[in-house]
Amino acid sequence: MLCSEIMTPVPAVCSYQDTVLQAARVMRDLNVGYVPIVDEKDQLVGIITDRDICIQVVAENKKPEEEKLKDYVTPKPYTCKPGDDISKAIQLMKAHQVRRIPIVDDTDQCLGIISLGDLAVGTHMEKEIFRALERISIPAEPE
Repeated sequence: MLCSEIMTPVPAVCSYQDTVLQAARVMRDLNVGYVPIVDEKDQLVGIITDRDICIQVVAENKKPEEEKLKDYVTPKPYTCKPGDDISKAIQLMKAHQVRRIPIVDDTDQCLGIISLGDLAVGTHMEKEIFRALERISIPAEPE
């Protein structure tokens, strides 16, 4: 099965210049926990998650309406191409302890995202998905 067959198309993106509040509102409005971040050429340059906002902004008592995304984005996320087999996305999730893999074209424009939920619903690879979830759930070492 190909990544393009199970990815969730990206309905909205943000830029580095947008505020954390803008990204949070996009997440709320679309009922998602992430927003891809693109540059002026619409090329994927990062991703921000609801967890990033909670830990780095809210828990630090910063003002989301004043904070720019450029300071909180995870840069250069691991990606797959639409024609890649989903096993590549699963391997990236396991290896790097991430729950989402952006799908980009040859010019790095974000076409969609594959999440663990997409894999659970869209495939019959229960054992492989369980292993990925198990690996992702291992606490990361603090930096």
